[in-house]
Amino acid sequence: MGRSNTLLLLAALALAAPAAAVAAGTEGAADAGTPATAKARASQGGDLQGKPGSDVTGALPSAAKPKAATAKPKKSATGATAALTPIPAPVPFEPSRDLVNWFVERGNVGMPRGNRLVYCHGFECRLRTIIALSDADEKAIANIFASRRGSAAEERDAIDHLVQYWEKRAAPELGGPPDIRGSEPDQANQPGQTDCLDEATNSTTILIYAQQHGLLRYHTVVRPDSRGGFIYAHATAVYREIGGEEWVVDSWMRDSGDPNDIMLKSEWDSKH
Repeated sequence: MGRSNTLLLLAALALAAPAAAVAAGTEGAADAGTPATAKARASQGGDLQGKPGSDVTGALPSAAKPKAATAKPKKSATGATAALTPIPAPVPFEPSRDLVNWFVERGNVGMPRGNRLVYCHGFECRLRTIIALSDADEKAIANIFASRRGSAAEERDAIDHLVQYWEKRAAPELGGPPDIRGSEPDQANQPGQTDCLDEATNSTTILIYAQQHGLLRYHTVVRPDSRGGFIYAHATAVYREIGGEEWVVDSWMRDSGDPNDIMLKSEWDSKH
């Protein structure tokens, strides 16, 4: 190569070097201004292209997207979310004059006081026996109501069991065989046998005891009532649901200690 050609080649190389540096600088600047996620998508484009489920649009995979926290409702220890209905307070015992008079009309049978209760038998309360309830009796009666206090209907079931317990508890102390249903004339004056007046009085007595001891929460004791004419008159113990109707507990047509008739007084009045 001649001297002139060599000089021309060196001059060409000198001119090309700055142009290459400028091009390299431009490419670096472009890379510096590109977000990392975009570069990652660009570098992965070839691999993602055509694969099922691949994110070829450049969006982040759904697993990488932040999720909003979802609040879950709190549950109680039993898993219930609804509030429980509160149990009402015991109904104070405030006897009406009519209720007091019922016991006076039975020959001044004493109303319950403490744990010594009068039990009528022999028809029309001609025979009377004092039944002294023990601590065990108190506990048994309290347990009857403790498991049946969630509603007025449950309390009426407790009243049924209360009267059953009272009759079974008294029977051994009456001096005769357990009472049988109804009342036949030849049973009059017989220890342990009762007519409907005895039954109504005895059931009312134990109901008053329950209310005096804070066991009634949905009902209050009222005066016994009767239905029918003079010859066919029939009496029963009555109690009133708070804010509601009157109910009866009628044990006359049941043997001693058997389940009683529990019904609305209006229904009982219609039966003859």
